[in-house]
Amino acid sequence: MASHTPTGPLKRRPSRPLVIGLIIAVIVVVVAVIVAVAVGAGGAASSNGSALDANSQGTDAGGTPLPVDGAGAPVVAGPTVDPSDPAQPVEQSPVPLTAPAVVTDGLTVALSQIASVDGVANGVGEVGGPSLKFTVTATNTGSETVSLQTSVVGLTYGTNQTPAIELQSAGTPLPAEVAPGQSVTGTFVFVVPTELRDDVRITLDYRAGTPVAVFEGPAPE
Repeated sequence: MASHTPTGPLKRRPSRPLVIGLIIAVIVVVVAVIVAVAVGAGGAASSNGSALDANSQGTDAGGTPLPVDGAGAPVVAGPTVDPSDPAQPVEQSPVPLTAPAVVTDGLTVALSQIASVDGVANGVGEVGGPSLKFTVTATNTGSETVSLQTSVVGLTYGTNQTPAIELQSAGTPLPAEVAPGQSVTGTFVFVVPTELRDDVRITLDYRAGTPVAVFEGPAPE
């Protein structure tokens, strides 16, 4: 009886333990990658959370105490304002309350009839009280009509330059324009405590890009 002798090398199947080992190795690598990604994301979130917690507790990220306001709440510094920013209004050198100011070429403004009055509130949301009443006179010394539509009159008082509340219902605004060679007037009433009238600043902001006219000095009590 003839016997069959193999003519080539025998092919062996990978053993079951080897296959299982490879599968386990792949699983370990995948799990390691997932854990690494999760740890990285958690670290970033933790850093952000630490910064937020520091602010809420009155310290910055480095542990340095933050300044607090009058109510004891931490004050987070805002963006720094550049004094050269064109958006910030530029003021003229102040003149006395009794002196005229040249607002721009062809337009001069002066104050008159500054008086202490009992401001009466007639408008919605207004609150009356001791007030200053004065007249603003705008004179056109040029040859063309000057628009006053964007002109804004304001008043501050005291060493802290506190903005005064205007009683618009008790005053009369400036007209929309002033003709060449003519003068127009407006009457304004602002609530100002009598004991804080040693340092009063009245301003007229003619229009954007034009320096604000400033009048300052003591006002009648």
